[in-house]
Amino acid sequence: FCAKTVLCCQKYGQLAHIPKVKRDLRTLAKPLTDEYIAVFREGIYFAYENMTTQPACLEILSPYTARLSIIEGKYHQVKRMFGYFRNPVLALHRVSVGHITLGDLEQGQSRLLTKEETALKACC
Repeated sequence: FCAKTVLCCQKYGQLAHIPKVKRDLRTLAKPLTDEYIAVFREGIYFAYENMTTQPACLEILSPYTARLSIIEGKYHQVKRMFGYFRNPVLALHRVSVGHITLGDLEQGQSRLLTKEETALKACC
């Protein structure tokens, strides 16, 4: 399993308390179908926690790759959502968290957040 992600650290945690859309690219072991889009749009019920996920937007880019946008991010939620279809996630590339994007950073690189990125505002 390979993961690349945006990680935002801020001294006082202002960003942590604002709902944010997380966008990423996923590579799966098995081909995707239009059924995934419909099920993700409705949310998936997990009996163990007695909860249904918030609706998610899934765009199929190729038979094995999808772009996913979610608002929440419970413990391994996305892997479990694909697990609903018995389709393991092989790779994850988080593209953005809210209005903060990975941009041109290479793996292992970091940068400071800009003043605009740290401004308190709801974002999608």
